[in-house]
Amino acid sequence: MHYLFQEGRLTLPSDKYQDNTVNMLRFPALEGSISITREALSPDIELSDYLAGQLSAIKREIKNAVVKAPTAFRTEQGLTGSEIYCETK
Repeated sequence: MHYLFQEGRLTLPSDKYQDNTVNMLRFPALEGSISITREALSPDIELSDYLAGQLSAIKREIKNAVVKAPTAFRTEQGLTGSEIYCETK
């Protein structure tokens, strides 16, 4: 099994793995960034509860954070996710 990433690829010993990567793309000229998180939730956690916790952490740790409600999206491959828009004032 090959795991591809921007810098290259790894040969994994098994195709039974869990991807918990975080990618952060920074745009210094725009004073912004995009973070992409891949995390499998445990069966006892609802997505809405997980997102509420993430929003609380953002508001607690980033001064003057303005956070919009999560927006659902679907990729061309049919994967679903949630987008959280945050900016500081």
